[in-house]
Amino acid sequence: SHLEQLITERKKQGVIDLYPTLKNEEYISIDDFTVYQQDSSDLSQLEDETVQTIFTSPPYWNMRDYGHKDQLGQGEFLKVIKKLSKHFDDCMRVLKPTGSLFVNLGDKIEDGQYYPLSHLFGFEMKNRGWIWNDTISWVKNNSQYTRGKRSSNNIEYILHFVKTPNGGFYYDTTWLNNPDNLPEEYRGFVEMYSTVGYDENKKFQSMWLPEVGVLKSNTSHTLKLKKECELRGIPYDHSATFPELLPLMGIMSTSRPGDLVLDVFNGTGTTGVVSNKLGRRYVGYDLNQHYIILSHVRKEMSLPNYGMTG
Repeated sequence: SHLEQLITERKKQGVIDLYPTLKNEEYISIDDFTVYQQDSSDLSQLEDETVQTIFTSPPYWNMRDYGHKDQLGQGEFLKVIKKLSKHFDDCMRVLKPTGSLFVNLGDKIEDGQYYPLSHLFGFEMKNRGWIWNDTISWVKNNSQYTRGKRSSNNIEYILHFVKTPNGGFYYDTTWLNNPDNLPEEYRGFVEMYSTVGYDENKKFQSMWLPEVGVLKSNTSHTLKLKKECELRGIPYDHSATFPELLPLMGIMSTSRPGDLVLDVFNGTGTTGVVSNKLGRRYVGYDLNQHYIILSHVRKEMSLPNYGMTG
C-alpha cells in the first residue's frame, strides 16, 4: 500500500522512533510529526501522562461517511454520545495533570428537531471524570444552509476539558502580548481578536469568553492541498477540516514549546501542522489510510524548504 511504501522510505532514512515515549508500531513520520493508522481509543504507543494538549474534532453525527467500518458518528443519537465519550478514556491516561483536552463538535437538526450533541457530550464526559472548564463558540461566516422553520445554524462548539480541579492545569495567554513571536501568517489574527484584561495581559475575548463575543472565522480553505494532491495523483475527499486558527489558540494557551500535542482524529493533520509551526511535537491517530496520506502531504508542504530546488 501507499502507506506501507511511505513507512519503508522513512525507515530507510533512519526515522524509526522519534520520541522516547513512543513504542515502535506502524506509522508515518516526518520530523516531529507522527501519525498512526489505528483506532484511537487505544493509545498504547503513548506512556502515561506524556501529552500536554489534545485538540481534536470527532466525526459528525450522521453527517459524513469517513470511509471505515469502525468509524464513530453513525447510529442512534444517545448511543453515539456514550460511545464517543468512552472513546476518550485513554486520553485521560496519557494526558498530563497540567494538560487540556479540546473537542470540536457540531449540533444537528434531524427529523425536524434540534439535537444538542455538544452539550450532552459535555455532561457525559463529566460523568466519566473529566472537568468541563469552558465552552468556546466558533462562528462560521460561510456556513451551510439549515432547512426548516429555524435559523441557519452557523455555530460549532469547542469544549475544553481538564483532569485537574481548581485551576491546577497549565493555562497562559501572556503570549498574546507579543504576537511577533508567532509565525507571520497568524499575527494579524491575534492582534485583531485579542483584548486587554484587568491585569494588562491580553486574552481572547471572542474565543475564551463566548458570552461576550465569538470567534469569527471562515471554514477551512484547503485549495493549496487540493492542488498539490492533484499534482501527485492523490484524490482529495476530506471536507470536514477546521481552520488552523482554532488549534492555534488552544495549543498556545495550554502548552509550551517542546510539549507533545495529540489529535485522536487526525484527518488531514491540521492540528499536527499547527503544532509543529508553533514548536511542539505531534502525534495523531486515524483509521483512514487515505487521510493519513493527505496529512503526510500537508506536513511536507509546511516545511520551510518545500518546493525549493537546487
